[in-house]
Amino acid sequence: AWLPDATYLTHGECDVAHTEDIHNVFAKHDPEVIVHAAALTDHQHPDAGEIIRTNVIGTEKIARFCRAFGVKLVYLSTHYVYPGTEGNYDEHALLRPIGTYAWSKYAGEGLARLSDPWLIVRGSWYTRETRLDAWARQGVFNDAWCSREHVDSAARKVAMLINGGATDIFNIGGKRRTFADILEDEGYEAFPVRSRLEYRGPYPFPYDVSVSTAKFDAWLVERPTITFDPRMN
Repeated sequence: AWLPDATYLTHGECDVAHTEDIHNVFAKHDPEVIVHAAALTDHQHPDAGEIIRTNVIGTEKIARFCRAFGVKLVYLSTHYVYPGTEGNYDEHALLRPIGTYAWSKYAGEGLARLSDPWLIVRGSWYTRETRLDAWARQGVFNDAWCSREHVDSAARKVAMLINGGATDIFNIGGKRRTFADILEDEGYEAFPVRSRLEYRGPYPFPYDVSVSTAKFDAWLVERPTITFDPRMN
C-alpha cells in the first residue's frame, strides 16, 4: 500500500450512510486525514436511491464529521463529471456529468467542499478483476477515449498528493487511450471489439473523457522531495 500507516476500512466496518458507523471510526482512530473512496460506481446501477444514499448522503455525513473534528477530507471523484465530447479536460473545464453515477459524484464534490481542508481527486482506474476481464469477455469500445489507469498507479498519485499536503482539485490519469488500447497494453491478445454507438445503457456512452494532468505534473515538479516513477503513468 502507498499509505502504509493508514487504516483501510471495509464497508462492513463503516457504512458511510450510517452516522453511528462514522462516529465510531472517528472515536476509535482519531484520524488526521480521511480518504473517502466509498461509492457505488456502476454506471447502469438499477437503484438510483441506493446511489444517492451512498454517494451523496454518505459523503455529506463524512464531510460533516471532518469539518467538526478538523480532519482533512480527500474525496475521490471521477472523470465522468466532464462532458465527454472532446477530451483533454483540465480542472477548470465545464462540468456536465454523464449519468446518475457521475451526477452523484459531482454532488459529492460540492459536499466535500463543506469540510476544511479538502482535496478532490478526479480520476478513473481499473484492475483486471474489476474491469478488464469483463471487458475482454463482453467486448470493448475502440472509439471511446479516456485516461483510465491501473489502480496501483492512481493510488500512488493520491498518496503523493496527500503526503505533499495538496488541497484543491486535481486530475490524475494515464495517457489518452481507447478501451481497446487499454486491453492491448495490459497484454490481452484477443477480445471482442465494439463501437460506443452500440451502447444500450440509459445514456449515450461518452466519446472522450480524457483529462489533462498538467496541474498535477506542475505540482509535482515543485516538490522534488516527492519521488515519482514515470513508468507508473
